[in-house]
Amino acid sequence: MHEKDPFGDKLKDKERGEEEQFFAERERALLDKLRGRDGTGVEATKRQKETPRCPKCGNLLTIGVRENRAAPSCPTCR
Repeated sequence: MHEKDPFGDKLKDKERGEEEQFFAERERALLDKLRGRDGTGVEATKRQKETPRCPKCGNLLTIGVRENRAAPSCPTCR
């Protein structure tokens, strides 16, 4: 005999709702962290990855002209 338990169903629904709310808040917090306080964190990180850096020291590379060609060079490691 299978009897329906309405109180048990309500408890399961409550647990599911709390779980969904927890993960929604967690995802929102992670997104806010990625965006930064002003919402530009992702864009700034993307720009930093696109900026060429010296493989030896990590400083920003400057663009210099050699033989009519633009070539990146490190001002500290020359």
